[in-house]
Amino acid sequence: MKISLQITLVAVFVAIGTAEKICVEVPTQVNEACSLSLDSGSSPCPEPRIRFSYNSLVGICTSFEYFGCDGEVPGNFDSSASCQSSCIDGTPTARCMESIFEGSCRGQDLSSTRWYSDGGECKEFTYSGCGGNANNFESLEACEASCP
Repeated sequence: MKISLQITLVAVFVAIGTAEKICVEVPTQVNEACSLSLDSGSSPCPEPRIRFSYNSLVGICTSFEYFGCDGEVPGNFDSSASCQSSCIDGTPTARCMESIFEGSCRGQDLSSTRWYSDGGECKEFTYSGCGGNANNFESLEACEASCP
């Protein structure tokens, strides 16, 4: 399967203080696999596995339970890091300015320690495992590299 890569520029207005706005150009990567709908598996396996898929509505990779035994499925990543490197640009200026959002999982044990940028400083938080936003990194190093 041939996967194409298209780079586009998105203008994002970021509020600074109370009355000033700046325009930030945020390059975004569009990988064909990242635009596919979620595939939770068609041939049932005895044990579901946690996989990752790019959620274009919130601009981040989110986890889900994969019930299939189909092997490699496009848009179905085995780790958050592989999803992010395929679907999220490496210079996410605007994502570093988003407010912390712990996610929307309730009553499920998918939580993990993550990092977010708060005014240029990376801080630890507990991510629920579902939803959230793009200001969500698997490690302190990843946060600091993306949000200097």
